[in-house]
Amino acid sequence: MSSDIKEISKLKELLCRKKVSKIKSKYYKAEKKIYKKYIRDKEEDSEFLLKSSFIEFRKRYFNNLYTTINNIVDNSIGNLESDMLEYISERDRYRTFEVISLIKSIFDRNHIIWALYYEYIECRKDGKCPETIIIVVGQEYRNIALNIFNVLGERVNNVVFLINNIKVQLAFTFEIENNTYYLTNNNIKYCILEDERIPILTP
Repeated sequence: MSSDIKEISKLKELLCRKKVSKIKSKYYKAEKKIYKKYIRDKEEDSEFLLKSSFIEFRKRYFNNLYTTINNIVDNSIGNLESDMLEYISERDRYRTFEVISLIKSIFDRNHIIWALYYEYIECRKDGKCPETIIIVVGQEYRNIALNIFNVLGERVNNVVFLINNIKVQLAFTFEIENNTYYLTNNNIKYCILEDERIPILTP
């Protein structure tokens, strides 16, 4: 994808020979500096031991650096598909909640009694989003709710709307053991989600 080109170019710069040369240059400058500082106050025969220490340290340093970078690269691609899916799911959850927050703000301003099905809370716990968000609205608010949804989004069918690419279904009744009920304040409890006080249907 074209949006990836800049990031991939930056990664190529980071992993290229030029970067390795820069590390080597810094390393040997540090080695020379330490050598001069250390050898100044030592006996001549200590030079051999110092050079041996440098060789051992050099091997250890570059081996550790290689291992660290290699592990970072392996870890970054090992879970690529799951990380990608998690990111997409997170974006979907965020967009879904944005739509719910928008509906909440408009319904609250118009004093409309409404509630989300608890299914939405369960899906959030599992890190998912239901395909369609169901919102139950008090029967007496049917017309104003439909008018609001007609303005907010595109009508898919009689009670399903597409709002910012999120499917939202309006319901004006709910069922318990094959009995149909209208929504009242007695059927609502509140749940705090993302610092928002969201009404949840509790039959």
